[in-house]
Amino acid sequence: MEMEDLSVYEGSFSNKKREGLGNLTYPNAEKFDGSFLNDAKNGFGSYLYSNGQKFEGHYENNLRSGQGKYIYSEKELFEGNYSEGKKDGQGVYYYSNGDKFEGIYKEGKRNGPGRYTFADKNILEGVWKNNLLEGKAVIRTPKGGLILIGYWKNNEYQGMNPLEEE
Repeated sequence: MEMEDLSVYEGSFSNKKREGLGNLTYPNAEKFDGSFLNDAKNGFGSYLYSNGQKFEGHYENNLRSGQGKYIYSEKELFEGNYSEGKKDGQGVYYYSNGDKFEGIYKEGKRNGPGRYTFADKNILEGVWKNNLLEGKAVIRTPKGGLILIGYWKNNEYQGMNPLEEE
């Protein structure tokens, strides 16, 4: 059935609203397959974007919510928690170059403690604020040997001693 926004819906209805399992194809060729409740994406679903990216996970009132996996490319993806459509809570981001970040997200950005594992398996542990490394952090070898310990501000190494704010 063609909808007001020119998208095409195939699935079940209840009281003239999309309800239950269905699939929705948008005019820009994006597609959603999954659960609907009260005419909105609710429950588990899969959304394929026109650029080839894909989200698989839970929705609440048309927004990504709860556990999900966002696939950016064949080798780059995020698995973790979402709230109101954004990464929020515990998550793991796998980069196409082999790096990996495990940690806390808030409002779609790294915010809180995390662990960044480089492709060479060296590990950086620290705290992020709005996607930037902030404060004390440690870089270790895969076997735990110390490479560097120090302080960062806005993702830049500041040295061994914290700099005082002016």
